[in-house]
Amino acid sequence: KLTAKNADISGSVNANSGTLNNVTINENCTIKGMLEATQVRGDFVKAVSKSFPKKAGTWGNTETPNGTVTVTISDDHNFDRQI
Repeated sequence: KLTAKNADISGSVNANSGTLNNVTINENCTIKGMLEATQVRGDFVKAVSKSFPKKAGTWGNTETPNGTVTVTISDDHNFDRQI
């Protein structure tokens, strides 16, 4: 068992269990199992909006939906998602 404080350890780390607090992954990371998170910051989905075509309504100064909008999904991830 190694116990160290304020240690600078280089090389590879292999572990079967444990806890990491306040760590930074500077480059790519591959997770081969399930990722579970209680807080996530950043983009998983990029939302884009587009106004729907409208026409003049029948009651004064109103508008009603009229026409179609085509939505194209560009998926750069190889896992299933619901939209």
